[in-house]
Amino acid sequence: MVVFCQCGSDKVDIDRWDNARALLKCYTCERTAWVEGFTLGKLDFVEQLFGAILDQARKYRRRNPAERQKLLSERFQRKLMDRR
Repeated sequence: MVVFCQCGSDKVDIDRWDNARALLKCYTCERTAWVEGFTLGKLDFVEQLFGAILDQARKYRRRNPAERQKLLSERFQRKLMDRR
């Protein structure tokens, strides 16, 4: 996860952790703020970038309706065969 301070710095870290909240601290301007009610996770830059590229590729991809129908029927047939 990347967090930026109001001063524009990305040197923000969790200073203290309480069960329900976290104290974020900017190491550039020393500003602090409590965050409550959120789940924090780590940033996997490669995974995020790859996901964004795939989303954009899917957004602008247009298939011919006949080809789309063929792909859907093939997927359906594969699912039927997997169930057997």
